[in-house]
Amino acid sequence: MVRQGPDRKGIAESINQKLIASCETVGMTRSFLCIIIVLIGCLSGCDSPSPQFIGAQKTEVAEGGMRFSIHRRGNLVEAYRLGFIFRPSETAVLSNARQAIERATGCLVAGLSGDQALIKARLNCDSAPQTPVESSA
Repeated sequence: MVRQGPDRKGIAESINQKLIASCETVGMTRSFLCIIIVLIGCLSGCDSPSPQFIGAQKTEVAEGGMRFSIHRRGNLVEAYRLGFIFRPSETAVLSNARQAIERATGCLVAGLSGDQALIKARLNCDSAPQTPVESSA
């Protein structure tokens, strides 16, 4: 006897129909529902690195009450501040990011730019190398 799993297409269609019906009862159109689904999908990828950092070494480090996801490829780094902080100071974020990057890589930061969410850095691993930390998150 061959046991078949649930008809996933049928289940998905059923869920879709129920979502559409419930949205239409509260006055939402299909296009508005699509916009909401796309926005949720976009926001779910906030920790994804830029294309040039896909597959790069990743470390999560906490520094100064903030958490950072640090992606390194050679002497280049992208760091993303994780979690929600209402209107964080750009100066505080960049300072904490610098320290987190240096801890995660064991190298000094030679150049740093960015904002409260995304920080890019260039490393100088020749002077005062340190032992990098393991992921702390």
